[in-house]
Amino acid sequence: MLITMIFISLLMSKKIIKEVGEGESPSFSVKRNTSDSFFKMSGKDEYDYHFKTDEGYVYSVVLERFIGWGATEEWEIEEDIEEFKKIGGDAFKKLENYGVTLSDMSNIWGIAFSIKEYINPKTGVIDQSLPIKKFYYTPSSGEFYKVMATLSKIIKDHMKLVGGKVLVFLPQDARRGKVFTHFILKQKPGIKYFEESNSLYFIF
Repeated sequence: MLITMIFISLLMSKKIIKEVGEGESPSFSVKRNTSDSFFKMSGKDEYDYHFKTDEGYVYSVVLERFIGWGATEEWEIEEDIEEFKKIGGDAFKKLENYGVTLSDMSNIWGIAFSIKEYINPKTGVIDQSLPIKKFYYTPSSGEFYKVMATLSKIIKDHMKLVGGKVLVFLPQDARRGKVFTHFILKQKPGIKYFEESNSLYFIF
């Protein structure tokens, strides 16, 4: 299971949460990382998307196959499914109740996103002197909405590309989970979700 790290300090009040996503926000330009040797090796099982904000923060959004990562044989996927059935708590049963079949289980994707680096908007150069604490920042409302709109677009396009059935997200806390959920549910009518062992499962 992916350990999700989100380097954004979101001091979200109920009012802000209510406003999130009410209007359509433009998104940043997105590129998929295909040059890194790891992502070349992982091929169809792990995708790394990057985008840079107007404030200079470069985000990495990684979508990883939740079950069957690296599997080349059907029996390997079946073993992973059996393992998930044993250790996944009630998540496996709930997914089945939502109509997720055994064949769908190999198309569950986990997501993690973080700030990878900071590029000074004035110089266009990576600023390595930036204190780490600056990465735990609260973006302006406009930047925040645009970041979330970009994240939502990446997820929507990725799930369409791979025929993804389920998205799994492990938020740092309930507030971040609530904001993330709000955006995801606006992507496509009829998306169902549930929480199990602090992880959120979205059925597309």
